[in-house]
Amino acid sequence: MRCNNREFKLVRLECREVLLYALNQCREKYAFKLYSICILSNHVHYLIKPEVANELPRIMHWLNWYTAMCFNRMLNRTEHFWEQRYHSVGFPSSDYRRVLNTLRYIHANPKAAGMQRGFSLILAGILSMILHNFDRCLYTPNPDLPNPDQPNPYEQFWNRAAAGMYRASVSGHFLEVNPAYAEVLEYDSALQLVGTVTCIAYDVYQSPTRWSELLTYLHQERTIQGFESLVWTGKGTVRWVTECVRLVSDEQNGRYILEGVVHDITDRRRQALTREWTQLNQTRDESFKRHSFKGYEGVKG
Repeated sequence: MRCNNREFKLVRLECREVLLYALNQCREKYAFKLYSICILSNHVHYLIKPEVANELPRIMHWLNWYTAMCFNRMLNRTEHFWEQRYHSVGFPSSDYRRVLNTLRYIHANPKAAGMQRGFSLILAGILSMILHNFDRCLYTPNPDLPNPDQPNPYEQFWNRAAAGMYRASVSGHFLEVNPAYAEVLEYDSALQLVGTVTCIAYDVYQSPTRWSELLTYLHQERTIQGFESLVWTGKGTVRWVTECVRLVSDEQNGRYILEGVVHDITDRRRQALTREWTQLNQTRDESFKRHSFKGYEGVKG
């Protein structure tokens, strides 16, 4: 969840203590397990496992309502505290690779936000404890998985690709990006990009409607090529990119995801604009010469 208008309302220690208290209250009201939480200055990450999967919206609704009421009283305010929607992605607890990646992503957020240089020993200990207790599914041998000591060709291709690549949910957040895409958007790393962007429509595209336009086309055609857009970079500048995106079915999790390849075309667009501007000036000058009046030099009034 993110604070409304991205305001930094969770900086105070009291707010974080209230949030933890609210979580305990929510656990008494609804049956769920909290495996991980990361509270930053304007948003929160959770790893939650409800006893009944379809109760997650009720859990989040109660938690957001209760914390918003408490925070508004503490801060003497009456406006919306949280953004209207939260982003969630579900996966089976037996998918231990996904569990590990999610835990790394959550606990790497302070580093991605520049709040600390890396994992502390305390965080490492907490992470180890969480992994040990995650239904004890993380250390179950699986002969179908590749040997971690052998290089993974997919990971090598993903990390070394010259083009930017990403996998994203239909709800609008990144599941995975490669280093080249992070470079296009001027982030220090793929981890920082994933940890910073919480809503692709608003955090990446200069025009948020581009995301909905992309989804509309993909639901009709499943694939789109040459989708050009202006995008925000991590440094607050804009760049032109072209995307080739396809909508694929994630059968394991029963959902659709987007897989995209991105190329930076900023230089090409600038050159095209320069040529168009030059041609426009030439046409204007020629038109002025053809319609200019002659013979007025030396005419006396």
